[in-house]
Amino acid sequence: MTDHCDACGFTYDPDHAERAGPAIVARAGELAALLDPPLPSVGVRPDPGTWSALEYGCHLRDVLLVQRERVLAARRTDEPTSAPMGRDERVDHDGYAEQDPVAVARQLRDAAGLFANVLARLGPADWERGLVYNYPTRSVRSLRWVATHTEHEAVHHLGDARRQLPYRVTAFNTATASLNKIHDDAVAREYGFGGGLVPGVDVYAYLTHPPAAAWGVDWLARGTMRARFLTPVYDGEAVEVVVGTPVADPGGRAVMGLELRNPDGALCAVGEAALPDGPPARPEVAWPEAAAPAEEPPADRPAASPASLATGTALTMPGHRFVADRAGEYLTEVREGLPLYAEAGVAHPGWLLRDANYVLSSNVVLGPWIHVESVVQHHAAVRDGEVVDARATVTREWEHKGHRFVALDVGLFADGALAARVAHTAIYAPRRTR
Repeated sequence: MTDHCDACGFTYDPDHAERAGPAIVARAGELAALLDPPLPSVGVRPDPGTWSALEYGCHLRDVLLVQRERVLAARRTDEPTSAPMGRDERVDHDGYAEQDPVAVARQLRDAAGLFANVLARLGPADWERGLVYNYPTRSVRSLRWVATHTEHEAVHHLGDARRQLPYRVTAFNTATASLNKIHDDAVAREYGFGGGLVPGVDVYAYLTHPPAAAWGVDWLARGTMRARFLTPVYDGEAVEVVVGTPVADPGGRAVMGLELRNPDGALCAVGEAALPDGPPARPEVAWPEAAAPAEEPPADRPAASPASLATGTALTMPGHRFVADRAGEYLTEVREGLPLYAEAGVAHPGWLLRDANYVLSSNVVLGPWIHVESVVQHHAAVRDGEVVDARATVTREWEHKGHRFVALDVGLFADGALAARVAHTAIYAPRRTR
């Protein structure tokens, strides 16, 4: 059975039901962390017909307790009938909205542990025992299916709860010592900014948190992201990523809108993430040959100009190895707390996007410059030990309102295979205001 949920990206695979218990404990723990410590909006419904994060937490707790009893019943009785749990009635009957979020977080973790325990005690024959289940249609389901379906409940409702709460992060300027002095307070003020800009690739990293949390490695392997940076994000600002409800577009993709706002509510960046229902076709692009290994960019690079960045110019950057055990420093820099990256041993998409910057700065000498937009199509998740290199072609160079822009078509390769394609746009020579 290969049922798939377009809304959350979960694919049913009962053949691997033995993995469901630990996965449920992990996802329930993530939802519990949204409730404790509680944000002011944890019990607030976004609209009358949509549950709050607190109510989703209560629901998942009860689902896990009910499913535990169903599994136990199927072990002692042949094909027992599962009575409906009264999903909607419980919200009022049990007063979900009035419960203490901290207590619910504790109960949710306990319920996940209790359910995982009964799954861990199933023998090979037990997994094939059945019960009469009422969803999606009344039929006999194996305990393999029940475990897999319950994992889906945990994944799906974690996503539901996350969408009710903004993703909050304290922005950090990782590039104060960079050669790009737009990240330096004094230089940035010469260009009319309030201080050094948090790099756009790191703001991009903040935007990737919700789709990575919702869709996991599937999104890193085949998902897309369009991100545009509108106004600066400054070091120390508490920014929020507000997530729209995922919808299915006519092409079968699950699509999620994203907005990043600063403490004043100003819109700093917008994004749209999507998860196609299948792998993308490899683009028919004649990428430049991979660069030879080098310790540093060549000293004789030309200055960035309309001539050195003419349309069709090829840019390359030597490869470097992704080492999962060393990724923690980057994850700390971009304030990323998702367990996904450590658990799966995969590279963060923001770490990869830095190479779209480096392939430019490795080939021309730049003054202060500003990342404007990136449109990314992932083709494969980058895994531990793979060597990543960047190859790009200039697709456009132009002037607008005193700024000079450049657009690149970037291929990011891992061990020689395409990992991501990026349409990368930057102001490589911003207009001075002083």
